[in-house]
Formats: sequence, C-alpha cells, structure tokens
Amino acid sequence: MAHPITALNHIEDGCEDCSVVVSDIRMSGMSGFELIRRLKEVHPEMKLILMTAFKINQGEAQLVLPSTKVDAFLNKSFRSPDLIEVVERVSSVSNS
Repeated sequence: MAHPITALNHIEDGCEDCSVVVSDIRMSGMSGFELIRRLKEVHPEMKLILMTAFKINQGEAQLVLPSTKVDAFLNKSFRSPDLIEVVERVSSVSNS
C-alpha cells in the first residue's frame, strides 16, 4: 500500500492474512516508527521490517530505541532476494 494510514486501517479492520509488514522509516503522513508502534498495539504478534537509506545496526537500534519492536532492518538499496530472505527469516521466528 502506498500510504501508511491506509495500511494501518486495513490491518486494524481485520486483515487475517497480514503477518509481516515491510515499511519505510520515512513516509508522508506517518513515520515508520509510528506505524509499527500502532501496529504492535493492535497485533503484538505481527512481524515488522523497516527499510531505510541510513545504515542501521539492529542491535544498536534496540539499545537506542528499546520500545521499537522491529524484527529486522533492510538497508536500501537491497535486492529482491535480500527482501525474500529477511521476510522468510522473520516469519520463521516464534513470538514466544
């Protein structure tokens, strides 16, 4: 979906097939951080992947932003196989 608010509304309305969300950090209307915060309120089990043009180390991000429950970061520019690998990896991790 092109707009974060549209995606959030779709998921909040009961998207049964939505288990992984891939979002950019910088978007118009709502930041990726705000989107994932709101998604985790509604669906704490949902897997979340953030894309960014900035180099982010996931361990460092968790130290700086401990309330941000991101399952993975993808640094732009990535290739399709990279995206597939990350989605498969986070999908296979249990929330327990």
